[in-house]
Amino acid sequence: MLDSLKWISVLLSMLYVHHTMGNQITDSDDQPPMFDNTSLLLYLRPNGSDVDYAIYTCMQGYEMTQPADTVFATFAPSTRKWNFSATPQCQGISCPLPASPANGYVTFGDGVDGTGGGAVAGTAGDAGNQMYPVGTVGVYACNEGYQLDGGPTTTTTTCAIDGSWSSAPPYCQAIEHM
Repeated sequence: MLDSLKWISVLLSMLYVHHTMGNQITDSDDQPPMFDNTSLLLYLRPNGSDVDYAIYTCMQGYEMTQPADTVFATFAPSTRKWNFSATPQCQGISCPLPASPANGYVTFGDGVDGTGGGAVAGTAGDAGNQMYPVGTVGVYACNEGYQLDGGPTTTTTTCAIDGSWSSAPPYCQAIEHM
């Protein structure tokens, strides 16, 4: 029942959009045009209708640059134009620089994300505006004289599809000398 209500809502939204759209694209083959990093969520040509409907969304790892998660479009064969609620534009999802552990650091590079082998200092100071694409792997390690709580020498975090890091910075504890 909930799925049916969702689709009814989508179709009503599309009908509303059909009457309020301003962006137009002329198309010679009547098929919905494709845009970079988008996918066609729904393409519908109701029986007996002279209007086609399409819903666009972004591919995995991308998000719409406009506030909505989807873009609605209609095609009128009489004008041979696709009318859009907005031009579908998708940008890659990214994560901000992750926090570094106290007494440790996080590194990127050497083929992980193509930025070279840079280390970020461990005081979580200025994170800057550096952004990392989905799938980027950061490696946490501790400064000399410290070790990760639990024993491994390094641990990783990955930029997730929602723009967050997969794990929080680990705890670096002082190594006790006997």
